[in-house]
Amino acid sequence: MKNILNFKKTSSVYGMTEMSAVAFQSLPIDEDEHKIINTVGCIGDHLEAKVIDDNGNTVPMGARGELCVRGYNVMLGYWNDREKTNEVLGSDRWFRTGDLFALQKDGYGKIIGRLKDVIIRGGENIFPKEIEDVINEHPDVLESQVIGLSHERLGEENFAKKN
Repeated sequence: MKNILNFKKTSSVYGMTEMSAVAFQSLPIDEDEHKIINTVGCIGDHLEAKVIDDNGNTVPMGARGELCVRGYNVMLGYWNDREKTNEVLGSDRWFRTGDLFALQKDGYGKIIGRLKDVIIRGGENIFPKEIEDVINEHPDVLESQVIGLSHERLGEENFAKKN
């Protein structure tokens, strides 16, 4: 892609409106294209990140859970919506992103998917992004999308489309 677009360097960035756009970013010294493509970089200066389980406990490095971010860039709340604010922002100022994430030992983060973007097939939770990542490794695939389709016996069935 760099050659097609004539870019000298690429970087990865992760953020959302509730965090003034950027929380993680690859470093200017990063030369490992695989790391740049497959992670969202490291947490920004003066910010904190942790990954928690369903009970709110911090998980070990490399384990999957919900990404939480705290720092100067996190919003104060949603305008006139205290209930929604309380769902995502605790009194300790940790913002719950809703992203399934793994924080690696080297400080780089990896998005696994959205917590609410789950296909439930025969009682098993399947995150579409995990399947998309595998499909996208094939050289003939530019991009893929996986969705759940209704299935009488299993509840949902995986469906993949490639470009």
